[in-house]
Amino acid sequence: MSIPKRADKWAVVVFFLGYFLVGLLSFRDYGISFDELVNRANAVVSAQYLTELAGIKADASNNIPKLHQYRDKDYGVVFELPLLLAEKALRLNTDTKSQTLFYFRHFCTFLVFFVGVFFFFLTAYRWLKNTYVALVGTAFLILTPRIFAESFYNGKDVVCLAFFMIATYFLIEFVRYRRFWDGVWLAFFTAVSINMRPTGLILPVVAMGWLVIDWVQIPALRRPILRLGAIQLGLVVVFTVALWPYLWENPIAHFGQVLQNMSKFRFTFPVLFLGKNTPAPQLPRYYAIVYVLITTPIVYLLLWVVGGFRIIQNTLKDLRNIGIHRESITFLGLSVGPFVAVALLHSVLYDGWRQLYFAYGAFMLVAMRGLVYLTDEISLSRGLKTSLAVVASFYTLYIGWWMYQNHPHQNVYFNTLAPKPIASHFERDYWGLSYRQALEYIASHDNRPHLKVIANLKPGYLNQMMLNESAKKRIHCEHITPEERKQKKVSELECDYFITEYRYAPSAFPYEKELYSIEVDGFKIMSVFDGKIKK
Repeated sequence: MSIPKRADKWAVVVFFLGYFLVGLLSFRDYGISFDELVNRANAVVSAQYLTELAGIKADASNNIPKLHQYRDKDYGVVFELPLLLAEKALRLNTDTKSQTLFYFRHFCTFLVFFVGVFFFFLTAYRWLKNTYVALVGTAFLILTPRIFAESFYNGKDVVCLAFFMIATYFLIEFVRYRRFWDGVWLAFFTAVSINMRPTGLILPVVAMGWLVIDWVQIPALRRPILRLGAIQLGLVVVFTVALWPYLWENPIAHFGQVLQNMSKFRFTFPVLFLGKNTPAPQLPRYYAIVYVLITTPIVYLLLWVVGGFRIIQNTLKDLRNIGIHRESITFLGLSVGPFVAVALLHSVLYDGWRQLYFAYGAFMLVAMRGLVYLTDEISLSRGLKTSLAVVASFYTLYIGWWMYQNHPHQNVYFNTLAPKPIASHFERDYWGLSYRQALEYIASHDNRPHLKVIANLKPGYLNQMMLNESAKKRIHCEHITPEERKQKKVSELECDYFITEYRYAPSAFPYEKELYSIEVDGFKIMSVFDGKIKK
């Protein structure tokens, strides 16, 4: 399966140029999600804290809360704060430039993920020593519908995945060669990953675990190993505190609060899962595992199973020399450990398995080990290997075609394992992105100078900012939640249009006449209703 080195280089260049071009053509297509304004607000609060530390008095009229009084003070801002500074430098933080502002945010989110994907390729190539297989794994990573869509707007989980993939590259280099500068870069990107999600703590645990094994097995190097481990851990602490303003005043107490909030997150709303609306803290322990099984392309799942089996088989054959399997064990552990941990701790999860996206790079590396086993190692006839390759290729092309056909709504992908009908079993567009298309439909089909629109939830209001200036002047959208609508009089709910993604409300009552809908695989993710209510 090897290719000439010159062809290798050109294949990599063409592949990543093509991917970057796809990103350039796509980043303007997505709406504003639930979290984006919250993420930005976190950065605004931290920025004010930094200016106060610098001796600059805050303007009392701006209504920005103090950092230590802020509800979401425990969120890291290592990604959001530079974005905020950049938007201010580019003067994008004005009402007339809101669309450009979010285009900029979406492009930057994609750019970070692009870099993370490149480091994933480097990790796969260094491990499997095959450019073709590494590129196939990278293509599978990109052609994961939900990951692809969220790589433009999910500034928490997908950005965390990107930094985690970068950190994983340096983790493998560090535990294999024990080089000082690999340890420095690992410490830095570990701190960044922890800032994004405290689950990044798994990285130094893995690094120290391998150093302990080396310390036991190589007596002559015990002192250098001990010194290297101490320096690495110290740098992780220094970088983590330095990159997180909330930790500056009381690092130990505040980081303890972060960990406590992470384990029992303050999200108590109901989540539609397997046909039942269940408060998030009461969701079953297998919630995340089920979501992985029904939202990841099936071929990738099967390859992971094969790869995991092969890794366990090889390791058990040579337990005395476990160090030679450190990459394989690390990747399998990183792809399984987080799911076991959240199940045992019964951590609060919601909106699919996005809080565990950081494990997906390792998942895909294990899947690539399965691909190598099936194509290079197992004793199968050439015809059977060819058949497997053809099936996998056509399935991947199908996933790519599905993503193209359903663009930009890849975030609602479900594979064939998901129980049907989807609409009555699972949340659909829980990000609220499709409100943008609903508002654009209204703007293009109704020329009246003043239009009143009511949205089911807040993203409907937020996505006004993605409209052009002419449409923004004509359309006034407010959100009235399902519970609030029950308390209001019919006259208060009268409007020109009602738009809904059906979250927390399986029907549009009291609105009856549907004018437009967006469907994916036969289930609706957004509807526009006539706002006139029959008396």
